[in-house]
Amino acid sequence: MHNKVNEYTAQMLVTWSKAAIKARALVLTIWIALTAFGFFGASNLDQYLSTSLSVPGSSSAVANEILNKQFKANTEGTFTVMYKYKQASAQQIATFKASVAQASRVIPGSEVSNEKAFAGTLYSNIGTPFNLKEAASYTEVLRSALVAHGLSGALVTGPPAIESDVVPILSSDLRRGQITAVVLATLLLIATLGFSWAVFIPLLFGLATISTTLGVIYLLAQKFLMVLYVPNIIELIGLGLAIDYSLLMVHRYRRELGQSEDPIAQTMKTAGRTAVISGLTVALGLATLLLVPVPFVRSIGLACLVLPLVSILAAVTLQPILLSKLAAAPNVGFKGVLEFSFDRLTNFAIAKPGKVLASTLIVLSILLSALLWLQVTPSSLSAIPAHLESARALDSVTDKVGIGVITPHEIVIDLETHSGSPDIPGIRFEFAKKLAANPEVFTVASGEKWPYIDASGRYLRIYVFGQHDLGSDQTKQLVDQLRDDYIPNSGFPAGTKIYLGGA
Repeated sequence: MHNKVNEYTAQMLVTWSKAAIKARALVLTIWIALTAFGFFGASNLDQYLSTSLSVPGSSSAVANEILNKQFKANTEGTFTVMYKYKQASAQQIATFKASVAQASRVIPGSEVSNEKAFAGTLYSNIGTPFNLKEAASYTEVLRSALVAHGLSGALVTGPPAIESDVVPILSSDLRRGQITAVVLATLLLIATLGFSWAVFIPLLFGLATISTTLGVIYLLAQKFLMVLYVPNIIELIGLGLAIDYSLLMVHRYRRELGQSEDPIAQTMKTAGRTAVISGLTVALGLATLLLVPVPFVRSIGLACLVLPLVSILAAVTLQPILLSKLAAAPNVGFKGVLEFSFDRLTNFAIAKPGKVLASTLIVLSILLSALLWLQVTPSSLSAIPAHLESARALDSVTDKVGIGVITPHEIVIDLETHSGSPDIPGIRFEFAKKLAANPEVFTVASGEKWPYIDASGRYLRIYVFGQHDLGSDQTKQLVDQLRDDYIPNSGFPAGTKIYLGGA
């Protein structure tokens, strides 16, 4: 039974490959069209990608949902304007605030909130109804408007401004990295395949599969959440699969030349079948990410499912055509290491398996030891290039009050039926007082008016500003304390629901 399945699979691959070669004009036209659509999709994909790492149903997700709905909070679409002054009267500060309000009108639907002047600096938050990418497009417009209204020294920061300043730098670095990767891959392919047209097979295969996958992701992104780094993952894995499958099939095809009446058929029965099985294994393995109930993880799983399937389709349609036209070894000159014999190395490994195994394990252990120094944390605001305006504004704040003030924790309290209780203000005050006593807490912001209490009076908001950066061990410890110690012992009446959100 097993042999019959293998035989049927091999014959099916041969049939597919022969049909593809016979109708190569149509097949190539289809792949060119898919590649072109992929380029279109990739160029328009950014607007549909998300930076959200929220976990549905978690305390932070519920807190952020309440903040968005009840407090109209939109952290990712909020600008922070900083304007330094030497000495100013209350009337002059009011004039500065009015200028900020006038400048903010260049952003449709914006609203100035949480203005505060201290230590010679006016801090103003400008909330917008836009998401991160949409709000970022207004960064330079806002900066120009501030200058036009007499605030030439004002600095603009916040998530949209950081996005606007950092993305061009990241895009430039990414392009440089992509060019470097392609150059190194080409040199590796020349070393492996020699000076022959076969070098272009993995590159053409990768171009077609990566572009087509990005086109599919563009369509899926209309309906499903896709995180920002999905395209990078597709490019990384796609190039690896293209080189892997192409080298395997080119090597087999070259061996069959001169030894088989139909080298394409023999290649598809052996290396082609291996590529298909490998692709299915990769697809099924990475598709397990779809079982994780977290949207951003699922988006990676979806992308990693599509890519191997597209690669399999290319392996049985596009690859046979490329092999028949480009895969032959050069008659003269360097033919690549694929033409070398590795019998001596193989015989040595078989003759001394113990020594080879021990040596291999030692080398692998040395390489893996680098993991001991690997630290994985959320992105740090302190890593933003210092010359950017948004970074200078952050530095100005953190030099005075510490970097933790940029990413506060927000405690959201749902009083439900206790919203009218006269004991609530006292309980809230004592709770905030306990929070402020924590040595890791820089300050706590709470009050009896907006933006600390919503219009209905049911929801309370308390800001907790830490001393350290997002992702630091101290910040993680503070979050654990807030969840495990402070919130359970907050003193609010039974039935009150308390959620921890924010950065």
